[in-house]
Amino acid sequence: MLNFCPDLLSEPLELHKATRELLFLIDRSGSMSGTNIRRVKEAMAVALKSLPTGTMINIAGFGTTIKPLFTSSKLCTDVTLMQAYEYIQRMRADMRGTNLQGALSWLYQQPMQRSYPRQVFIITDGSISSELQW
Repeated sequence: MLNFCPDLLSEPLELHKATRELLFLIDRSGSMSGTNIRRVKEAMAVALKSLPTGTMINIAGFGTTIKPLFTSSKLCTDVTLMQAYEYIQRMRADMRGTNLQGALSWLYQQPMQRSYPRQVFIITDGSISSELQW
């Protein structure tokens, strides 16, 4: 029998050295209005507070068009985090339909950051107005 009890109170040193690129694609279509967009803002505030150093980030709202925070991902600093918080607070569900294909096409065109493995988070209510066609 094996019994394993990790020390969950201390953070591993490797966590602070790890690098990554986080891209958040946020559905801003009309169906996200009200409670949905409010919950997204709350969740994103928690996510931004939790980012370890060495993280690159970009946030893009999508609907019928896409509106990224930055033209390309930026390293998290006090300034970029403040810009991200402001972007999140200004977000509205005002981008009509949900063109996920357009958002994914934009994502695919973003240059990869060397030594920063990319992680993508798609935040949506699942009401997609265009089918994916590749």
